[in-house]
This record gives sequence, structure tokens and C-alpha cells, in this order.
Amino acid sequence: MLRRVHRGGPQSRSALTAATGLNRSTIGALVAELVECGLVEEGEPEATGSAGRPSPLVRASTDHVVAAAVDIGTKWLTVAIGGIGGTLVTRVHRETNNDGRPYEETIAELCDLLDEVVGDLLPTQHLFAVGIAAPGVVRAHDGFVHFAPNLGWREVNLGADLAAHLGDDIVVFVANEAHLGARAEHLRGAGAGVEDLIYLSSEIGVGGGTIIAGRLQLGADGYSGEIGHIPVNTGPDATSCRCGSVGCLEAETGALALLALTGHQHTDHLSDAVRGIIATAAAGDEDVQRSLHEIGVRLGRGLAGMVNLLNPRRIVLGGYFADAFEFLAAGIDAELAQHTLSPSRSGVTIVPAALQEDSALLGALEIALEPLLLDPARSPAAAA
Repeated sequence: MLRRVHRGGPQSRSALTAATGLNRSTIGALVAELVECGLVEEGEPEATGSAGRPSPLVRASTDHVVAAAVDIGTKWLTVAIGGIGGTLVTRVHRETNNDGRPYEETIAELCDLLDEVVGDLLPTQHLFAVGIAAPGVVRAHDGFVHFAPNLGWREVNLGADLAAHLGDDIVVFVANEAHLGARAEHLRGAGAGVEDLIYLSSEIGVGGGTIIAGRLQLGADGYSGEIGHIPVNTGPDATSCRCGSVGCLEAETGALALLALTGHQHTDHLSDAVRGIIATAAAGDEDVQRSLHEIGVRLGRGLAGMVNLLNPRRIVLGGYFADAFEFLAAGIDAELAQHTLSPSRSGVTIVPAALQEDSALLGALEIALEPLLLDPARSPAAAA
């Protein structure tokens, strides 16, 4: 019942009764328990216009139990607070260059930001858990980051390091940022209601996640979905990738590839440069439009294999792929038409992400809240 309120928004007791098949007195007792746990609250009765007593409205509450969501980017750190219902109520965002920065410095700054948001919590609010979106190869069960090429990290114990800072009362979860973006877009964004989808996003790197039969696919240890390292160019002009290979989808379609195609120099203000390039295309610059079309062709080449392999119903493009979608779409479509089996191609649609820069952050919030959704009695408000 809590998951229904979390995913579907405020619902009347009568709607919950109909959805669960439980009787009204049982629903009333369960709602009372969730109120006691500090996870929901009851509002004004829903006016139905029919005879009988109106049904109270059950909505998520962030007055007592909250979680933190963290997004670690190559050029930023973001920490937000949210709760049941998937709403981010506060956030702190800091532009900072983490590309090649010592791991210890990045973590120290991240801990400062976490301390800042925790210090701003209301006296009634309890921080239950922290979910972290990291752009790297993350071991699922303990948040160990084997490799984050665009940060320069190798073999770092991110989950344990942050747990040591936060203390034993707060649980820390770490996952690949593209996996979390896929999860968020599936639950609340452009993939809502779609059970089979591919999510692909790019800033400097290109990350991906797959949802099959409504479930995020992690692989044996959590390392699946590295779509950015599918080889799409094996020719002599293949671009070197930070993973150590050449011709990866990331190296051929990421933001640095776009800068190279349009004659721009690498800059610390990468996001601004990419936005400027897309604005130039939107203003009618045909050379830039052709460069973006070429990115779309390369992207479509990588996606074609994924469509043949996974038969998704939808492909969701995030990051700068979403911002430049109108200039990428024709190139993607052309490659899919040429290189995919027609039954699979005819059943898939390609759309820009709806949550944009919040995809990974909302996904991080979801993994932090999952223990509460599985067992609301774990709520710190219930134990208080």
C-alpha cells in the first residue's frame, strides 16, 4: 500500500481498498500504522459527489522520515533531500571539476555538502538512508567502485567511506548513475508504464541501463549496462576511449566527440559549450546540424545491436542526447532502419528523457527509500 502511494501519488482510502482488495477496516488500520511510522499523512476527504461519507486522502509525508540523494558528476556534486512520494524537497548543487581530481578531495567536499543538508533538516525529520549515483563500474552489494574513467577513480570503496562519515544509523547505497537514471525514467519519467526499455545518457561519458519485464538488469555483480563501451568504430579513425579501448560508443558520441566534430576545444565549462552548440544548431547553422546528425548516426549504430538483442519497447535518451534530440533523431532512425530486424524496429519508439538532469538523482532517492517500501516498520519515526 505504501508503494502505491509512493508511485501513484495521493490516493483515497476507497481507492486503496479497491486496488488492494482489502476491506475498509484493514485499510484504515494500515494507514494508521503508516501515519505512526511518519511515512504518510491523511488529508481532507475526497469529494465524490455521491452519498455517504467521503474517503480521506492518503498522501506521502516528508515531515518525519527523509533520505538523501547524491549525484556525482564529472563537473558537479549535487545532494538533495527527499522522501516517500519521490519528491526532492531541498538540494545543494556545486559546480566543481572532479575530472582527474584526487578521490579524497572529492569525497571530502561531498561530505561537507552532506553535512550541510543534514544540518538544515527540521528537528522532526530523521535521515534514514543515502543513495549515491556514481559514474562508474559499481559493485552492487557494497558500493565498491572498480573503475570510474571520467573521474580517474580506480578501486575505491565509496560506499564504505561515506558510511564511515555518516555513522551507523544511516544506510548508504551506491549504484551506477545510468542504472539509476533508467530506474527513475521507468518509474516517473518518459518510460513510465513501459516494461521493456533502454536508457542512454551522455555528458562526457555515455551510460546506459536496461529495464526488462519491469526490472532493472544489473548482471551478476551489478556491472551490466555499459552500453557506452560497445565498439561502434573499428576503423583507422576510431577515437581513443578513457576506458583504454578505441571506437567505443562513448568516445564516438559523448560530449567530447561533439566538441571535436564542431571544431571546439576541450573546456572545463563543458556543459555550457554543449548547450551553446545545440543553440547554434537551433538557430539554423547547417554545419553544426550536420555534426549533430553524424552523432545521431553513430548513436543509432550502437543502439541497433541493443534493439536486436533486447527487443525494447522504448529507448529513452538523456543528458545532452535529450537536449539535441531533434537533430539526432533522423540519424538514429536511419541506422536502426538499416541494421535492425524489422519486427523489433517497428515496435520501438525513441524519446527524450522527461526528468533530464534529475534522472540519476531521483534514481538515487529510489534506492535509498527501497528498504522503507519493503518494510515500513524500519522507519526511524516508528522507533522513536
